[in-house]
Amino acid sequence: METKGLSLLKIQYIDLLRNPIPRVSVERNKKNLKEFTYVIIGPQNTVYEDIKILIKFTYNDNYPESKPIIKFVKDIRHPNILFSTGEYDGVCCDLFKNWINYSLEEKSIKQQILAIINMLINPNFQTGYANFDITQKDLFTKNKSEYRKYLMENLKDYYKQ
Repeated sequence: METKGLSLLKIQYIDLLRNPIPRVSVERNKKNLKEFTYVIIGPQNTVYEDIKILIKFTYNDNYPESKPIIKFVKDIRHPNILFSTGEYDGVCCDLFKNWINYSLEEKSIKQQILAIINMLINPNFQTGYANFDITQKDLFTKNKSEYRKYLMENLKDYYKQ
């Protein structure tokens, strides 16, 4: 028997396929229908422009009451993403931090991806993680082209297209 959460994910997935987000592709795991892999092509005019960012979202049976588990496949060196062991450690984004305060529509899988994209475009250094040091912050905020070079040099294996 299909759970309420799984039925909702199916509806939201179909809606996302019919009304795609530009620069985003989605694939649903055929063996685990509660797992999605998104490829976001980095937003234009950001340090991530045209970089492929892979993110896995896994939902439990209690969705939408429970938020998804989010795993960035590789560290993208963003102040609002804590990445230390190859697994997701945290996404500092209002939607995911304050999940219970949002409506069902605001928690749709489409809105979740849009929240991640917005976070990439508008990093919040006030609520960022400590693993993003002051040198990175200065580069990120004052010299985006230098920060992009820093990303490309330090993460060149990941960023190969």
